[in-house]
Amino acid sequence: MHASSDEVTTASGRSVTMPAMVQEYNKGMGGVDLSDQMLNTYIDERRSLKCGGIDYDGRKPSTSSLPHAPTPKHSMERLPERKEQDCIVCSPQLKRRKRTRYHCIVCKKGVCPGECWEQHVNS
Repeated sequence: MHASSDEVTTASGRSVTMPAMVQEYNKGMGGVDLSDQMLNTYIDERRSLKCGGIDYDGRKPSTSSLPHAPTPKHSMERLPERKEQDCIVCSPQLKRRKRTRYHCIVCKKGVCPGECWEQHVNS
């Protein structure tokens, strides 16, 4: 049983009293938290779709059962600061990474301005 507490300096430089049990827990959680953080960048792509409260099984639903929502128009914007993304059009064509400072605000995917943008909008 962990009944004692110690003075601990936080990352911001403050001194706080922390129970020994919390210190033990935190000592072992570093790798798990980092793993969860890295996994979170990919988790959105892997989530299953929900159709009426039932997990989507991968088969395409009939188009008559889907509501017809207007398709948002593609729009390009420059990424902030020095951020870059791989172009979704020319990177696969070139079979190597082609970085761009622009992306489609609807798709959130990197797209080079010019021909790549035209192909993306018309696909």
